Amino acid sequence: SIISLYIISLMTDKVILGISQSKTFYIITDNETLVKKFIMNNLNHGVTVLNGRGGYTGDNQKVIMCTIPTREYYVVKEGIREIDPQAFFLVTDAYEVFGGA
Repeated sequence: SIISLYIISLMTDKVILGISQSKTFYIITDNETLVKKFIMNNLNHGVTVLNGRGGYTGDNQKVIMCTIPTREYYVVKEGIREIDPQAFFLVTDAYEVFGGA
């Protein structure tokens, strides 16, 4: 019954929210320039660089944010891993995206 409840909740979310057409990546890496170039030059998508600060260390860090079509998810994920295997990134569904080119 727990499995059924889980599947029903997933299906309800998909019906109410729809299936996302985009993913948003938040990337923290020591190779900021290479990751930005990969996304902008190889995939032709823009990025936004946010200022961040580590909660534990207090170190200032740059956070690269980009929104890409869901179909390019694995290309971005594997590209980041090739450039920096130690990179930390968070991926979220983006249900509505407006603006940009």
